[in-house]
Amino acid sequence: IGLDRILGCVKRCHERGVSTYAAKAVMEYLDDKATLARAVVEMAAVADAGLVFCSAAHNLSGDGPLIFVAHKELRRVEQFVNAPPFERLVAASAKAVLILQDDLA
Repeated sequence: IGLDRILGCVKRCHERGVSTYAAKAVMEYLDDKATLARAVVEMAAVADAGLVFCSAAHNLSGDGPLIFVAHKELRRVEQFVNAPPFERLVAASAKAVLILQDDLA
């Protein structure tokens, strides 16, 4: 999902003395299990849904006759919303449950 890699980079930065203040703040923030679980789920939601909305906004920002582009992009967003392929979000939710497993028992 990506947060593990980010956290690994943050820990290496802290160990090497690079951006120590920021690295320490991120490590302390994500040290809380509930915060870590929420961050995992939020990152997955952005990764799954963000591309569709971001590309639609980009394609709608042109100078040409947008009526044709708008119809196509809004149709694509509508199809996405009606049948979302949220694979990352499903995996992240399962990971969040594992992170919080001890607290949920």
